[in-house]
Amino acid sequence: TVTIKGVVIAAYNDLNGFFMQEEDADVDADPTTSEGIFVFLNADPTVEEGDIVQVTGAVDEFFGMTQIDNDNNNLSVIVVDNGNNLNLVTPTTLNLPIPAGQDIDDFYEQYEGMRVKFQDKMVVSEYFELARFGQVVLTENSRPFQYTHTDNTPTVAEFNAFKDELARRTIILDDENNIQNAPLPNGVFFHPQPNGFGIGTQGTNFFRGGDTVNNLIGVLHWSFAGFSGTDAWRIRPTEANPVQFTVENPRPAMPANIGGNVTVASFNVLNYFTTIDNGNSGDARGADSQDELTRQTDKLVEALVKIRADIFGLVEIENNDDAALVALTNALNDDENIGAGTYLPVLTGTVGDDAITVALLYDKNVVAPKGEPAILDDPSFTDPNNTGEQRSRPAIAVTFEVIGNNNPDFGAVFTVVVNHLKSKGASGITSGPDFDQGDGQGNWNDTRTKGAQALAQWLATDPSNSNDPDFMIIGDLNAYKGETPITALKNAGYNDLVEQFGGSNAYTYVFDGQLGYLDYAMSNSALTPQVTGVTQWHINADEVPVFDYNNNVDDGGGEQSFEAKPTGNPLYEANAFRTSDHDPIIIGLNLTVPCNIVTHNINKVNPTNCGVNNGSITISASGTLLEYSINGGDSFQESNVFTGLGAGSYDIVVRQTINSHCEASQTVTLTAPAAPVSQQHRYRM
Repeated sequence: TVTIKGVVIAAYNDLNGFFMQEEDADVDADPTTSEGIFVFLNADPTVEEGDIVQVTGAVDEFFGMTQIDNDNNNLSVIVVDNGNNLNLVTPTTLNLPIPAGQDIDDFYEQYEGMRVKFQDKMVVSEYFELARFGQVVLTENSRPFQYTHTDNTPTVAEFNAFKDELARRTIILDDENNIQNAPLPNGVFFHPQPNGFGIGTQGTNFFRGGDTVNNLIGVLHWSFAGFSGTDAWRIRPTEANPVQFTVENPRPAMPANIGGNVTVASFNVLNYFTTIDNGNSGDARGADSQDELTRQTDKLVEALVKIRADIFGLVEIENNDDAALVALTNALNDDENIGAGTYLPVLTGTVGDDAITVALLYDKNVVAPKGEPAILDDPSFTDPNNTGEQRSRPAIAVTFEVIGNNNPDFGAVFTVVVNHLKSKGASGITSGPDFDQGDGQGNWNDTRTKGAQALAQWLATDPSNSNDPDFMIIGDLNAYKGETPITALKNAGYNDLVEQFGGSNAYTYVFDGQLGYLDYAMSNSALTPQVTGVTQWHINADEVPVFDYNNNVDDGGGEQSFEAKPTGNPLYEANAFRTSDHDPIIIGLNLTVPCNIVTHNINKVNPTNCGVNNGSITISASGTLLEYSINGGDSFQESNVFTGLGAGSYDIVVRQTINSHCEASQTVTLTAPAAPVSQQHRYRM
């Protein structure tokens, strides 16, 4: 049993206790020992921040955290001074990163339970567990990228060094409790507030990944998040020092303009299922109720409408004989900004045996499929290591032709193939080439790499019979840009368009507080020069999951702990933000229109006499949207017949209406009856 006196620096009802710290004037001479401690009351504290208290009780360790607890009800807490005495305890300044070579736990333990201040700018980097555990991860100075995003020759040693360096830059920002799915508090804490999106202010009512916290002050606590195994260092804000966010990453209202006469989008739609996940519906993975499905659909349609691509490649949509795809297409067409029948789905039926599949839909006024879709479901792609199960989802390739009469790319043809390679989760493996090698590429990397090679080989055969050289790979490849599946596709001649147009800072996904992209647009050498731009629309990866479609109703059955909304606050809005966990990619194209004018025949009728203008020329030609001239191109008409002509030579020009550079020409001579018939031919292109 000990008796100590100090200042209450934080009191937390949900932790059933308070933190106290020695006054500055009474600290000991050993800087490696903490001046603070937690007092566990097993009840709501009645003391206030700033009180000076005298505490008598037993010293104990709880999950590795030193505390004074109420052992055998022998705890005594006496308020000596109930004034605001926080000024007697100066926050200890912590500088990150923790020096290399110094043990991270040793660094923090000397400040355990104390009032501390992080002098560095701290950046919001991880927020997936905000709803479940009430915590976010902050990183010193800047958001980190995945190791294999920045290194295309990953090794075990370098990955371990990367993880160590990152750990020295990060700290958990936690709320006042260790309860899972507890109601989100307000006040000094940092949780989103009701109606904080449409009428609130980012930085006050909500934050996004990339926003910052400056001069962060709180209590340093070694604790668990909500269950054993989540022990970590964390800082808890106090009444005197609430968290304030600086907006560094504002919400983008619309995608960036990437130009192009034709646009393609790749979008992982995060388990869009029309089968309700009620626990008795097989492998359903989406909405847990009809209300949630409506909310999910409304958000997704908002995103699709604003993207307004001519072709959408979708990932993680239910594999139920096109039912989910048709339902989503109908919902999109029902939007007042689109119109009935505008988009059509590419129907393939059930593809493979996974619960999810990839799919395509397109604007029928701009493009049309040319032939039937081709499906790559060979085991060399889906299960190259012969595990007996489909690992990667079958790829779907569709050749599209531009059909919009007013589109400058009218008649152009290109092929889009949408993919979803095997994820990085372990799925039960413990050894072999697909087991995590410890180099940052995760599990199943060998399967993904061999699948990428098989995909490139398949596309080289022109599987959809396009008779056109332009190919684009899109979808979720579940590999960061420095990993071997992407290297394999690059070696096969495909260009990473996200990297080309987005540079080293491009991202579509956040995992474990690190940025990167798993979502791709890759073009072969023929198509690359026709790409006008690529953008990632950051509506999902930077958003806290509490903004998604899940409601606060416990639907039972298939509802997972990470899906539950821990609050009745009206956080949901039918907007594009947090539609999914992946950001969509949008690609602009100015396609090369084939120049294939063929003049089959020219029928001429000579004038009846010299000086009489009753001759004619009729041109029979094939090609795309042609127009005609008989005066060398000074003026054109849609009709291929010219009448009222006299004797003489006429320079006939036939050209594409939407591509004036594509033309054919020749000279035709009309003569009076007495004159001999002659024809001269010349062509120019």
